[in-house]
Amino acid sequence: MNLPRFWRDERLPFIEARSIENSQKLAYDEHSHDTFSIGAITHGANFYQNSSVQYEVSTGSVVIINPHDVHACKSVAGASWSYLMLFVDTAWMTRLQNDWGIHERPQFQPFNTHLSTNARLFQALVDFHTLLVDDGQDILCKEIACVEFFGLLNHLLHKHLSTSTPLPNIAHPRLKDAAHFIATHCTESLRLADICASAHLSPSYLVRAFKTHFGLTPHAYLLNQRILLAQKLLKQGKASIDIAHELGFADQAHFQRVFKRKVAATPRQYAML
Repeated sequence: MNLPRFWRDERLPFIEARSIENSQKLAYDEHSHDTFSIGAITHGANFYQNSSVQYEVSTGSVVIINPHDVHACKSVAGASWSYLMLFVDTAWMTRLQNDWGIHERPQFQPFNTHLSTNARLFQALVDFHTLLVDDGQDILCKEIACVEFFGLLNHLLHKHLSTSTPLPNIAHPRLKDAAHFIATHCTESLRLADICASAHLSPSYLVRAFKTHFGLTPHAYLLNQRILLAQKLLKQGKASIDIAHELGFADQAHFQRVFKRKVAATPRQYAML
């Protein structure tokens, strides 16, 4: 199996890239990011799921993932595929949306499409990624390219950009309290009773409603929060064994298994540039 390649630059802290070529077994469990993500399938085909809708995507497809969208992917049997992906800080994207004149609100305005086959957007994304990961390119050139590409994204997909204030997908406001409690205590060994008490909800309602409105069970949401935190710690240079202990995993092997299911790379691969 070919290894994923990651790119980061401390001078551009708002964007991160990853890519992989000719993978036949690469798969991601359901998970979410706190960033805006956009990617291109550059070879082959795979199954992509976003918000419970599954698509078969192939060369030329562009996938669009809003912050906190629960998504997953898996290979088509017997087929290899290649892709590239960008992860962009939500606050940076929101400021750019303000500059575009989309809105003057503090919230990120999500795209209401999860997939595009626009040939111009696909090629622009591939070209932008090539420039971004090129160590020979000047930092100013990369900064300008960031603004230009995401400006083009807005222009090409403007009709798919919600101009209204995004409404939370929560039937009961206390579900948000439960999610916040999990996120702020994700390094601890939580019990269902702890989560229910924090939000004043019954176990039966919480278990039933949480997945409906967040796309993940409370336990899966907890693991997802731990992995998001682990990625930040790995980028800071912290050792995998220390992260496993700090984030409440049973041991380093448990941490590595969960990390790989969510990120499709080992902690070491993710940390290496």
